[in-house]
Amino acid sequence: MEKAYQVKVVGESESDWRGAIPDSIEALTKKPGKDTATLIYQAVKTQVELLCQKGDTLGALEAIEKYRREGHEYDSPLNRFKRDNQNGGAPYMGAHCFVGAFRDSAKFLFPGKVFYAKKGDKLPAQEHLRKFVVVRPNHIFLFRPDLEGEKISEPNAIEGQQPTPKVKGFAKYETIFHPFQFQFTMQINPRGIFSKFLGDKDKVIETLYQAALHGAGACRSAGYGAWRIVEAEIVK
Repeated sequence: MEKAYQVKVVGESESDWRGAIPDSIEALTKKPGKDTATLIYQAVKTQVELLCQKGDTLGALEAIEKYRREGHEYDSPLNRFKRDNQNGGAPYMGAHCFVGAFRDSAKFLFPGKVFYAKKGDKLPAQEHLRKFVVVRPNHIFLFRPDLEGEKISEPNAIEGQQPTPKVKGFAKYETIFHPFQFQFTMQINPRGIFSKFLGDKDKVIETLYQAALHGAGACRSAGYGAWRIVEAEIVK
């Protein structure tokens, strides 16, 4: 039986990153009645969509800013980074983000019943991989421009985007500008139904590189959150 081992990972951004945690659940889910403000919102939303289709990005931004200035901030939910409130409030990425990307990559690269559990199966569900793959630390901080540089203490900007059907308004995002680096350690324990997969270190490294392609944070489909592996070293 394979012994437990660790994989030391150093990552580097390849694009800006955006926060993905709602600053206020109430602001994100609030749905005002069909009053004047709602009608204005619908009109501006349509205006922005038409301007974007015409390629008039500047006009769309001006429409958004005019709408905000008129006091409709309740339609502007903010998505932020998690904060380490006990140690200066620096933004960080949660370890679960990388565990989830690793799990999904394993399912994609090596499909099989071991990663799927339907109702009635005796196999554990896919989330149980977390018992055998643990990422540490829980708070993964970002450093500029490398691990020897200064820890990023605040996002660089708050950026917005045009309305989407799933968000009641103009969503805003805390953004950290590229480039920066970060590091974490994956603790691997090849046991149970995952023993064959996790015991194959080549498969684990391949899965890790695939996981990096998933990105991190919000707006990944728009090109944010991209990163690459600088180092992935197996240590005992």
